[in-house]
Amino acid sequence: MVTTTGRAKSQPIAVILGLMTAMVRRGQRQLNPKSKLRAVLEYPIGETLFRFLGPFLEPIGSLMILVLIIGTILMLFSPALAAMLWIAMGG
Repeated sequence: MVTTTGRAKSQPIAVILGLMTAMVRRGQRQLNPKSKLRAVLEYPIGETLFRFLGPFLEPIGSLMILVLIIGTILMLFSPALAAMLWIAMGG
């Protein structure tokens, strides 16, 4: 949908997805090339989630990415829930 000003209403979602992509790419650059988390990030999303839910490889990195994925899904259905998650994570 487009508002009367011509800007898309779903722009915040696009901004959040862009920020997530940038954070993941930045995280990949900072990680050791042989890091388990980097290997996980190079797999398709299904395998990535499976590996996150298996052994917690690098707790902080995997938890943050998981929270971002869950937050994005919540944002699509309920912005209020996503906002509560963001506040709960100290954002």
